[in-house]
Amino acid sequence: MTACMENRKETVRSKLLTSRRPTTIATWNVRTMYAGGKAAVIAEEMKRYGISLLGLGETRWLQSGQVKLASGETILYSGHPEDSAPHTEGVAFMLSKEAQMALISWEPINSRNITAKFQTTRK
Repeated sequence: MTACMENRKETVRSKLLTSRRPTTIATWNVRTMYAGGKAAVIAEEMKRYGISLLGLGETRWLQSGQVKLASGETILYSGHPEDSAPHTEGVAFMLSKEAQMALISWEPINSRNITAKFQTTRK
């Protein structure tokens, strides 16, 4: 996976949104991911429902970055910039393997906003 705002147009192998197959996009207020094992539980539920891109609210993680889970999903997150801040806010995207391949770039804005661009088909 690439760092924030790094362009991946040269390495994109898949398109996330196409007219040939459905893509499921969802959001979930997880209330906290500041507990051990919570990310794995969310990844299991994501697979169970067949979700490609999952927006997460109230993750309560600090800083911003990305984490690759052992199950293959990737989390892009944005939280408070200070290490001493309380674990009260934070947003994230959890990407399936398909969504990871379609990811062009992403940018953490603040502890309430994050953006991502994906390769899609045009009509």
